[in-house]
Amino acid sequence: MRDPMELFWASLESERPLFTAADLRRWPEGCGKALCEIGLLRPAENATHVVCPGCEAGHVEPVVPHDGPGGVRFYVRCPESLRVQVPADHLQQWTFDIAALVKLLAGALMPKARCREIVPERLWKLCALPWRESRREVFLARGLGWADGVTVAAGIPPVGRPIILVPDGLPQEGAFAGSSPVLVPLSRVAALEGGKLQVDLTDMAAVVNESDMASRLSAAEALHEAPSKKLRQIVRQTQATALTDDVLVAAYARYGSYRKAADALVAEGQQTDRWAVERAVKRMGGAEKVRRIADSQSMRRTVASHRRDSGRKILHPSKPPDSQ
Repeated sequence: MRDPMELFWASLESERPLFTAADLRRWPEGCGKALCEIGLLRPAENATHVVCPGCEAGHVEPVVPHDGPGGVRFYVRCPESLRVQVPADHLQQWTFDIAALVKLLAGALMPKARCREIVPERLWKLCALPWRESRREVFLARGLGWADGVTVAAGIPPVGRPIILVPDGLPQEGAFAGSSPVLVPLSRVAALEGGKLQVDLTDMAAVVNESDMASRLSAAEALHEAPSKKLRQIVRQTQATALTDDVLVAAYARYGSYRKAADALVAEGQQTDRWAVERAVKRMGGAEKVRRIADSQSMRRTVASHRRDSGRKILHPSKPPDSQ
């Protein structure tokens, strides 16, 4: 059977997630039943309009109930058949149980997690996962790509690059101010296995680490090339009392010394010291790895500059260390 969660994640981004009996009949066999059994689909109000089942014209008509000796029956008007009976079960509808989803996800990530709703029906804090030498907050967000997605994104704290689980939809450009959080598609890391919602934490960690590395490389390159005025602007955008690892590591990559990096940041009005820089570099993988990354960035800029100047095409540029 196809994983029912594939349909669930794709549909969860709909602004009006409502499914008719006809919708469920079109799904692969067993998918609707599996989602109902786990509690992610719950009954909604019966449909008031249906496609006429008495002809092939596909016209939609209002349902008219008729109370007779055998109980209530339902009919629609039809140009061909005049009046057509509609089976009662064809009027059934289902919708998502978002509260059940939040509870299942939080439990899959951390048993007995205490989650809370931040924006009704749109944003929840699920838990704070142990992450290396600290903890990392995990949120569930729905509809970040909708017209009001920026408002929802504003409810996510900008400190520490939190992990944001999303069904499938991407946020609007510029939705997050400052350091962007890590977006993890649930369609990639979550599945229904043995009647339970499971989250592949190993796969999730791989997505997060890949995003963290890309962010650090980008910050290191920006600081390496930035003139003093631009450097001050970048540093001011970070929090004065809680500099991110991205900025601390990038400063080390620029100055090549824990002390010099800390002194430069302090000169810009930040509260830090050489020990904070050293800890951030160790979390990155160590001084040698940071230097290799910085060298690879410099090498790629040199090759790109040479290519522009010479007009020659490089067919097989070498990959930077740790690129895989």
